[in-house]
This record gives sequence, structure tokens and C-alpha cells, in this order.
Amino acid sequence: MPSLSQEELVYWYVEGITAEEYEQKVHKLRAELEAQKCLVAGLDDRLTLLRFLKARQWSVHKAAKMYQAMAFWRDEQQVDQLLSRYQFRELPEVRKHYPHFYHKTDRWGRPLYIELLGKTDVDALMKVTTMERFVQYHIQQCESFRKVKLPACSAAAGRTILTTTIILDLAGLSPTRHFTLTVKRFLETVSLIDQVGSS
Repeated sequence: MPSLSQEELVYWYVEGITAEEYEQKVHKLRAELEAQKCLVAGLDDRLTLLRFLKARQWSVHKAAKMYQAMAFWRDEQQVDQLLSRYQFRELPEVRKHYPHFYHKTDRWGRPLYIELLGKTDVDALMKVTTMERFVQYHIQQCESFRKVKLPACSAAAGRTILTTTIILDLAGLSPTRHFTLTVKRFLETVSLIDQVGSS
């Protein structure tokens, strides 16, 4: 099998680059999800199913289980309503204690997401919001990324953009301030949303 160029590795999901065996798995996954009646409108396209398959090492069965968990989680969290209805008024204060933002794109047109972990103070963060409200905000931002930012980046790049480049700035990271039980729980909660909410 010929090696892929860097561009082909970045755009692995583009038709003509994706191996035929993986395209066949997309059809099998779709058929299985249709049989179980758990396909989510707006998340039933080829690219989404490819992402779930890739996240589960191209196992149709494991990808189907992951997709089902995502569908249940979205319904439980009422995700479809969060993007337009949820108001996170404390965001300016939150960003002071948890600096995170998007800034331009990388050379392939993927949005750059940056977190300044060394400047994050979870204890102070929890004084200006609650974990429940922050979770709702994080879910909302994930939806905005999928429905707003990726389409905008795709339009600018002239091709479909499916992923992001993440930069974690560790400058100023302190073992005593950033490796507490509170921080651990915070990071685990955010990570769980990212894992369940998408592939």
C-alpha cells in the first residue's frame, strides 16, 4: 500500500483518499444504526460515521455502540436546545480563570484552539460559575464548533474541514496548584464531554 502524503493524512476523510474497505464499513454502520433506529439528524452523514469508525479502530460494532451512547447522551442533555437558548453570562469572568480561545487556522485550514493551562485556576473558576453551568457551556461550545466554526473554516479553505489543531500552553504549570483533586475532576468532566459528545 503506497504511503500517504502529509496532506492526505490530514484530509484522510476525503473521498478518493479514504480506503474502499472503510467506505464499505460506513455503509455497514449506517445499516446497523438504521436497524436500531438511533441515527441522529445532522449526525448521520458519511463524515460523521467515518469519525466514529476511526475512533474505534474501524470496528463497526464498537463504532455503533459509541454512536448509540452519543445519541442517548445528546437526548439526555437536550443538546439541540443549548446552542440557541443557553446563556452563559459569566463567560468574561470564566475566561480570566480558564483562558481558552480560538485563534486563526493552521496551514491546512483547521481552526486553532488554545488553552493556557498554566494560567488556569479551577478553584477561582468555581467561584464565578458552577460545574453544572460550565458543563452546559462546554457542550454549547462543542455544538457551535460543529455547526458554525467548521462550516466557516470549510468555506474559507475551499474544502471540508473536519478537525481542529489544539495547543495546550503549559507555561506556568504548578504541581501544587494544577494537580489537585478539584482540577482532576474538572479535567475529567470536560474530557468526558469531548469523548461522549463526538468521536
